[in-house]
Amino acid sequence: MLILMSITVLALLPVQAAKAQCECVLTPDANDIARGGTLGFWATVNNDTDQTGTVAFATKVTLPNGSVYPTAGFLFGPVPVYLTPYQSRSGHLSQGIPVHAPLGTYTYHGYVGRPDVGIYHECQFDFEVTESGGGGCTACHMGHGPHHSGDNCSACHSW
Repeated sequence: MLILMSITVLALLPVQAAKAQCECVLTPDANDIARGGTLGFWATVNNDTDQTGTVAFATKVTLPNGSVYPTAGFLFGPVPVYLTPYQSRSGHLSQGIPVHAPLGTYTYHGYVGRPDVGIYHECQFDFEVTESGGGGCTACHMGHGPHHSGDNCSACHSW
């Protein structure tokens, strides 16, 4: 129950205007990802204070059409990150790219903050989803008949 409350509050509070107590950095393994491939990246959270504490880290993505996914909640997290004074913690994360994902430029967003304070910092990077080598929507139609030219596979999936 506490995690659900954290999602709601973290998502609604604005990024703090003062110097962030913690910052995040996202570093992608590659900037071009084929449909059906995997986006890999390093996420780092830095504690810029002389205090020990726990912050939440979470992610979302902006699609080529400008909409944010998911509309509620997060793709990853929020997860608690415990940091000692001036400590940095990093981890490698990955996100599968659906075979039907729209082609174009996406923005992957990371957020670090606390439910009682809001978002301390937002970090981001852009990446490009390109054609897959396997014919696009074939996996979309497994068990639903063959893929036909002109099919709109977005009806099969959420993004």
